[in-house]
Amino acid sequence: MSSNSSTPPPALLGEESLVAPPADSANLPTIPNVATSDAYFQELFNPNASIIVRKNVQSCLALLASRTGSEVSELLEPLYQPLLQPLITRPLRSKTVEQQVGIVTALNFCLALRPPLLKLTQELVNFLQEALQIAEADENVWVVKFVNPKYTLSLNKLRTSCIELLCTAMAWADFKSQNHSELRAKIISMFFKSLTCRTPEIVAVAKEGLRQVINQQRMPKELLQSSLRPILVNLAHTKNLSMPLLQGLARLLELLSSWFNVTLGGKLLEHLKKWMEPDKLSQSIKSWKAGEEPKIAAGALPSGQVYSELNSPYRLPLTKFLNRYATLAVDYFLARLNDPKYFRRFMYILRSDAGQPLRDELAKSPQKILASAFPEFLPKSDVEMSSNSSTPPPALLGEESLVAPPADSANLPTIPNVATSDAYFQGLALIKMLVKLIPSWLHSNQPVFDTLVLVWKSPARVSRLYNEQELNLVQVKESKWLVKCFLNYLRPDKTEVNVLFDILSIALPFLLLVHLAVMAFAQIIILFQVAEGYPPNMKRALLLYFLNLFQSKQLGHDHLVVVMQMLILPMLAHAFQNGQSWEVVDPGIIKTIVDKLLDPPEEVSAEYDEPLRIELLQLATLLLKYLQNDLVQHRKELIKFGWNHLKREDSASKQWAFVNVCHFLEAYQAPEKIILQVALVIEAKDKEATTMYTQALELLSQALEVWPNANVKFNYLEKLLNNMQPSQSKDPSTALAQGLDVMNKVLEKQPHLFIRNNINQISQILEPCFKQKMLDAGK
Repeated sequence: MSSNSSTPPPALLGEESLVAPPADSANLPTIPNVATSDAYFQELFNPNASIIVRKNVQSCLALLASRTGSEVSELLEPLYQPLLQPLITRPLRSKTVEQQVGIVTALNFCLALRPPLLKLTQELVNFLQEALQIAEADENVWVVKFVNPKYTLSLNKLRTSCIELLCTAMAWADFKSQNHSELRAKIISMFFKSLTCRTPEIVAVAKEGLRQVINQQRMPKELLQSSLRPILVNLAHTKNLSMPLLQGLARLLELLSSWFNVTLGGKLLEHLKKWMEPDKLSQSIKSWKAGEEPKIAAGALPSGQVYSELNSPYRLPLTKFLNRYATLAVDYFLARLNDPKYFRRFMYILRSDAGQPLRDELAKSPQKILASAFPEFLPKSDVEMSSNSSTPPPALLGEESLVAPPADSANLPTIPNVATSDAYFQGLALIKMLVKLIPSWLHSNQPVFDTLVLVWKSPARVSRLYNEQELNLVQVKESKWLVKCFLNYLRPDKTEVNVLFDILSIALPFLLLVHLAVMAFAQIIILFQVAEGYPPNMKRALLLYFLNLFQSKQLGHDHLVVVMQMLILPMLAHAFQNGQSWEVVDPGIIKTIVDKLLDPPEEVSAEYDEPLRIELLQLATLLLKYLQNDLVQHRKELIKFGWNHLKREDSASKQWAFVNVCHFLEAYQAPEKIILQVALVIEAKDKEATTMYTQALELLSQALEVWPNANVKFNYLEKLLNNMQPSQSKDPSTALAQGLDVMNKVLEKQPHLFIRNNINQISQILEPCFKQKMLDAGK
């Protein structure tokens, strides 16, 4: 008795205990656990149960049935009637939406059981009719009536559940009797109507239900016509076209392709002709929104992946034939490099897996490519020799010689015009393709690389870069392709640092232009390949090469600015941040930077333009930020460099100088005189400079925290507030904003600096603010 009383209820045990027979039960019949089934069935028909709970209950029932050797319907047979009857006898709409979804889902599970669990009663038929009414509801009315998107989503879940229930009922043998033919016809019509719904879940369920109906029976012609009529009627006029309608029609064609004739296609073509008159189409009344015209036209056209093959069936045999005569094929296509039609076919075959023999033959013929695409960059003897060697034997060419010149060719120039020749751009595309598919190809063909360098430096390419808006898409990619080729060449051999500097010249034409696509591409690629990919010794070599170029004045100031922006500064920042400082720089390099770049003779520094001064200030700031302990002996030159730029009036470099000097003050304890002079030069600037001034003030505030002399702090704040007065600035609003920002920063970190002596200055700054607020309130 005690043992029995201590045994927990079966519903609380694990899966094994639910059905585990006793040791001597081998000869006993398997008896389902009624208490456990009852607990599961109560959860199954609980309208408030979540979807996850209901799915787990269904899985447990299936497991219980498999362990007991019976069907789920047999387990639930003695239990379902008292639980199910109250649910189907009460109106479904009397429940909340979530409860309705739970009831419909549970009933769908019971209808799908085999052997059937439920009997077809009048109450069940009434329930199916109510579910049909919900499934037929107009979604547009719901959207207008129920503004809350969450509620609309719940209603769509209810519609989906009802359609799933009706799909299950259509496959039920008892429901196929003649007595229910009218209800079945209404359900089929609902399937057709739901194909044009905007909700993907509803469309998927309705499409599957219609597919089952078509597979199970042949629909009567009258029923099919009545179901299609609402859809086909809207095709009569162009104004009625919509994306849901066309998508629903496409689904119908997929399911019932044999039921439609060519008249439907003719009607769609008739509608598409309206798009040939866009003015009339834009003025006509239509059901779609403005701007959806391309979508409607595309919806009326057949889907490409359904009605056409991806590739021509003749391409593979053609590729095999060309592979067999690879040398002649290469000569044939290179002779027609000017023809885009031949070039596209050639490129497709070369990129395909089957075209590798032809690709290998082309890779062995770099001189042929250069002679066909870039003859003006080769010696004339090389062009003639390559042309003669690439001429196939006439006996193999047939009646039409592949390279036969015209009769008067002796008087014609043999070099095409680079500005207009398609062979130039298409030859460059060939090289780019070979570089991508055979990464080592360019590095092993030095003449090709040398030719690309000449192409890069050619005035024609530079002029095209300035007139990019006049080029087609292929020609616009010229510089980008060249950059990719150069970077590919530099991967195995990083010693060609001069090429890297040549690549950076691409940014020069864009310094005064808005278009920055190619420059951004080169900057990203160089940043990742050089800053992150080069070892410290190669970064050091790049830095030394740059310093030599700077001192020898081989590059113009514009070129130096781009090199510093895109290469030197990112490379040094990455090296300093990753512990490579002294592997890249040493005291000798630092001395060269300070003496030759930052503090050269006055006649040299006078030639610096503003962009170059800004980059040099950023270089000095970078050194102060990461190598402050190693720059102690150069403090005099560094503060002189920053201070001279800080005193420059109306110059763009002044803001950068302010940041530079503040970094210096943070790194070293400067005399009080210098700190106060820095405070005096602070003045309200335009909005673009606000970020830099804010950064500098942040640095000064941090420096004051550790400053031992309290008088310096008080004097600094007094000078700063005096200089921030809106009445003394050309832009009072900006000065006011900057003054408030300064006070906020000081208050946050050192509130004790606001002594009584500063109250007058603070009131002068805040007074314009309150006046402006009063004016705004009066308005």
